Amino acid sequence: MSIAYLPRNVAPEVLAINVLPPGVALQQQIQVPVDPNIESAGLDASMFGLIAQAPPRRLYQRGARALQWQAEDRNGDTLEYAVYYRSLNETTFRLLKEHVRETFFTVDGASLADGRYVFKVVASDALDH
Repeated sequence: MSIAYLPRNVAPEVLAINVLPPGVALQQQIQVPVDPNIESAGLDASMFGLIAQAPPRRLYQRGARALQWQAEDRNGDTLEYAVYYRSLNETTFRLLKEHVRETFFTVDGASLADGRYVFKVVASDALDH
């Protein structure tokens, strides 16, 4: 007799969130496609100086507030994120952006009223389930 089962899903976790200084925006870098011969030979692309996921590019954007975070999923699931915010004197978070695939997000400061804000990032592994 054999029994098949799926391992129990462990919820993803956001480990840290960094808020960059005002005016610093983050932008996705253009990824260089990996030569299919490297992959088919079973070689690691990093041996050839290729990075699987390049860090975002920093640039100046007036009024920008950029968030960058680290998250993990112990099951290795693909993650997507939702970014929330609230002002310091509010108790309820409001959705700023959902279905974010990168581990960073730049907020247009002009879209928020003057004040101080708290940001929250929620990770989801629903894409793989």
